[in-house]
Amino acid sequence: MDTEYDIISPEFFYLLFFKQKNLIIYPYLDLKHLIPLECFLVGYNIEKLDGTALYNISEIIEYGSVPTHNHNPTFFIITNVNREEIEKLIKIKDLHCIINTKEDVSKDFISNSNFIVYNKKKKTFLNQDFSNIDLSFETQIIQKSSSLEFLTDEIQSIKNLGNKIYLELNKTGKIEDIMYLLSEFKPQYHKTILDFVSNYYKIVIPISIPKELNQSNKKSDSKIIEQYQKIQKINLKIFSIFKTLLQDYKKNFDDSNLTTKQLFPRNFFVYLREHHWKNGIPRKFLNNWHSRYISQMNPNDEDYTEFKQILSILDVSEPEINSLFIKNLSTKEKTKPLIINNSNSSIDFNLKEIDNKEIPSINNIDKFEKWILNKLDQIDSILDKKDLP
Repeated sequence: MDTEYDIISPEFFYLLFFKQKNLIIYPYLDLKHLIPLECFLVGYNIEKLDGTALYNISEIIEYGSVPTHNHNPTFFIITNVNREEIEKLIKIKDLHCIINTKEDVSKDFISNSNFIVYNKKKKTFLNQDFSNIDLSFETQIIQKSSSLEFLTDEIQSIKNLGNKIYLELNKTGKIEDIMYLLSEFKPQYHKTILDFVSNYYKIVIPISIPKELNQSNKKSDSKIIEQYQKIQKINLKIFSIFKTLLQDYKKNFDDSNLTTKQLFPRNFFVYLREHHWKNGIPRKFLNNWHSRYISQMNPNDEDYTEFKQILSILDVSEPEINSLFIKNLSTKEKTKPLIINNSNSSIDFNLKEIDNKEIPSINNIDKFEKWILNKLDQIDSILDKKDLP
């Protein structure tokens, strides 16, 4: 016995959504079994027309008598029409529809490649061979959707991606930008998504998918995700500050290319590293991270070591790491003298006792670091001369 959702299958997903084909279904399918197919009609206004109430459906459609509710095209679900009316319907240019009929039309319309004839009783498509078609993408999406609502949401997300690709094609048409938009899906599914864009918008997409680019993007994504996971394991508190900073950064970040999935911290970080932080994490972001690390954690020596390890994993250079920590130390200590107390005396010590000539620029990290170390040696020497206990 048929159940309400028997008709939700990879084949219908492929035909109605990705290939934008029309269907003729016979024998007649109860409306409750037909309605679930609407999840594959994302991007359309759906209008239902019943041949028992309207005798001139083909004229109504052809001359635009059906009202539209927005700018989306209309998809018609047409029931109870005879063979003669079907012959008129399939001649209408740019018609998108499902025709549900009681009449056996198996021999009449199978030569029309835009109308796929489905025998509901035998559950077969009479003019569509699926033996050499990969339906793994459609199957995966259906299987992971726990309800019709979730399935519709998943299909809507593909439609939204298709919109972005279409806009990008009209704006720049750069293959790198198109491939980036596609990168949230596995490379083997990219052609299927581009087929949807081509069929829905009725355009020819003048690009081919470069395999080497797909592989390169995949390797790049994998490395960045691995970095993200590693720093999470090293020190959860430092990682939490990092995630909060990403969220703060995103609030002031305006990029229409961001997909819903890229709004999550990990995916947003991958996006930044691949497009905006190609040459490294900005110094301002690192400074903010380090400042919050100091103010929120009151870090110990182990935290200090782990933070430097995290920065190293994120490809921050050793001189830049050292300058980050040196800058914080100098900012804190620069304004006050060093007071060393014992039971008998208090010694006021400031940097005037040290030769400060020719201080190297902070831009030359190696030279500046050597200068700092040299000053520390001089401080030690002065303290020794004070003969402190």
